[in-house]
Amino acid sequence: MHPELDKEACNGCGVCVEICPSDVYQWINEMPEAIDLEECIECGACEDQCPVSAIAMVDD
Repeated sequence: MHPELDKEACNGCGVCVEICPSDVYQWINEMPEAIDLEECIECGACEDQCPVSAIAMVDD
């Protein structure tokens, strides 16, 4: 599994950047992006904590 970020739904709050224990998310052009998917430990914290439900854990 890996996180999939819906860029249209994302409000750019950065909760995912702050909460991810594996640093999967980074700031790119002032918006969070999941760029290091191979580091994901599949904890689901980003999906659970996203206030606008812009992240979903999906099967590889």
